[in-house]
Amino acid sequence: MKNNKDIFLLRSIDLANLADRDVKSNPPVGCVIVENDIIIGEGRHEKFGEAHAEVNAFKNATENGHNPGNNSEVYVTLEPCGHYGKTPPCAELISSFKPKAVHIFEKDSHPITADKGLELLKHNDIYFEFNEIKGQKSLLDRFYKNNLKKQPYIILKYAQTADQFMASSEGQIQISDQYTSRLSHKWRSLCDGILIGRNTLETDDPELTNRHWSGSSPQRFVVGNSFTKPLSSYKMFQGDNPAILITTNKSTFEGIKTVVVETIDWNQIWSILYDQYSIYKLMVEGGSKLLQSVIDAGAWDEARVITSKNNVENGDISAPILSAQESYDNLQLINDSVQFFKKVI
Repeated sequence: MKNNKDIFLLRSIDLANLADRDVKSNPPVGCVIVENDIIIGEGRHEKFGEAHAEVNAFKNATENGHNPGNNSEVYVTLEPCGHYGKTPPCAELISSFKPKAVHIFEKDSHPITADKGLELLKHNDIYFEFNEIKGQKSLLDRFYKNNLKKQPYIILKYAQTADQFMASSEGQIQISDQYTSRLSHKWRSLCDGILIGRNTLETDDPELTNRHWSGSSPQRFVVGNSFTKPLSSYKMFQGDNPAILITTNKSTFEGIKTVVVETIDWNQIWSILYDQYSIYKLMVEGGSKLLQSVIDAGAWDEARVITSKNNVENGDISAPILSAQESYDNLQLINDSVQFFKKVI
């Protein structure tokens, strides 16, 4: 049975998980303010450069007719910031209304910001503690990848049959159902970019939009050097926001925006996408060959594997083999299951 601390921290985690692409490279943070075991205000960081979660929670409390004071407690997913950046320090705001306790889910390990907020709280005699929640995954993996490596957080996503095939050489096969497809579109809506290889482009001619979910579609990228048809004939290279080609081919692809690299070095490509295209979270939805290449290079962070309950006849393109991974969650849908993995460093 969960205690009240866990319940309120889990609510702050739920708020943090609502973060979308608007936070860019900032951490997703949620905060709730509690008095007498009742939430009086809550908020999250909603947009890069704007108010942090603690500020929005305090504002929400006052809008609800409350005035947080020394009988209140703060539950926040990340230690409050203590530096002046695009916004004032959250630890300063918390100190101003002197709650009796601040409960924190995760420590800030960023070398520029770590401990500064804690020092402010300590200086103002504000009690704080870190509270672990068993089985709860860190919320900061994408934030650290963006800010310390200057690369996007890489999510591999693919669907396989029960006997672990992705496709048949005889043609495209339908593995996931409409419900799983809708979930995939939700995932896309939370990513800044999506990437496939030449084989997937030529076999499926996909749109790779999130047309079955709200929000703007991610920037699309294709990796490849030569193609059987003009790129302008594929759906991804049409419309208002056409795909960008990543290639080692120095020839001109007329009318196509290209990124020319010397070799397919995934870490170099990720750095280019981060620096030049502001891609903070990238979903790789390629075929087995491309996915395995990224896995073998160790250039991934998370994998979401959809498995159908059905086998396939004449399946001959196997799913990739994930190495150095551990499962951290699973989801059972009507006809499919989803398993979530993270790379073990």
